[in-house]
Amino acid sequence: LDICDALAEGSGSNDASCRTVTYIPSKDVYPHTKIVDYGSGCTTESGITRSGKKFVTVYADENTAPAGKVISVTTFSNYYVDGVSIGGNVKISVVSPATPGPLALRTVETKVVADASGNTTTYINTSNRKPIGGASTTWTSDDVFQMTADAHGTEVDGDSAMIVWKYNSDPANPIIKMADCPFRAQGGLQINLKQNGAITKEYLDYGNGDCDDAATLSVNN
Repeated sequence: LDICDALAEGSGSNDASCRTVTYIPSKDVYPHTKIVDYGSGCTTESGITRSGKKFVTVYADENTAPAGKVISVTTFSNYYVDGVSIGGNVKISVVSPATPGPLALRTVETKVVADASGNTTTYINTSNRKPIGGASTTWTSDDVFQMTADAHGTEVDGDSAMIVWKYNSDPANPIIKMADCPFRAQGGLQINLKQNGAITKEYLDYGNGDCDDAATLSVNN
């Protein structure tokens, strides 16, 4: 879970009453560790259910950190999102600082994801985000972000068939994410899948800017 989604999680959600947040030694001290415990399950108003724990080691304030500084590293313990197990780590660093701004951050996710049907995915995703709308040069809940993404990984389904995949954001249709929305609202991903020597080209279109969980997937045009 990166900074944009953390902002969304705290806005317009009802999970605050069933999760606990602990700071060690204190959120005003760097570095510190933020422990988010969702217990057996917390559900947001948008219908996303999380359980387990996240451990976020925060090394610096993103609003004052220089370019190149690692802001935080997140790890997971028995962590599930809508019944899907998520492990690995997430590292966030500064691309360009808030002063003179705008603040731009890079997120590198190295994750292992598994569902109850035995499907697993291992992947590395690198994404950059910069605000293109909002009230200030720092990140706030009214921000609108433009994203670039580049990822690759392998997927194994329940019958052990392996798919090697990669995707990148469409330069002609940039991904747009509002900080107060848990979903990507606009933009596209170009996806290539390879299985048993066969290559499939897909395109995932997030829509026209509405905050919803709908997207359109095209396969081989």
